[in-house]
Amino acid sequence: MRLVEENEKLPRRALIKVTLGDIEGGSQALSELDFMTNVVRRCNVPAPTRQVPRRDSRGKRRWLDVFYEHVRLAIEIDGAGHLDILEYWDDMNRDNELKLAGYTVLRFPAYIVRYYPELVAAGIRQAFRNFGIRI
Repeated sequence: MRLVEENEKLPRRALIKVTLGDIEGGSQALSELDFMTNVVRRCNVPAPTRQVPRRDSRGKRRWLDVFYEHVRLAIEIDGAGHLDILEYWDDMNRDNELKLAGYTVLRFPAYIVRYYPELVAAGIRQAFRNFGIRI
């Protein structure tokens, strides 16, 4: 990041700084960068915690893509790999555990996050309203 900060002649320096900040903040996939750009910034929803580690009931370390702890909301962004039947079951099992623990879980395909971010933002706003918070 320091090299970007120091190089004032770098083309698209502002964009590179924001992108590096998103990666540093926990984005590990292009779809998660899309979430930060399209949903958080453009649709003006609160910035979440990203890539939150947790252990499932079998002790396996798992990661939540997007997390709003104060409203008990977990959001997963699914790419094409999540269509594999075993991956899909793994996702459902994790969702079930979170729901049984009192969390709201929203899942969005990466395509929707990129091209229809207002739908994602609407879901997040509704989850906040359900918790008694207007955003």
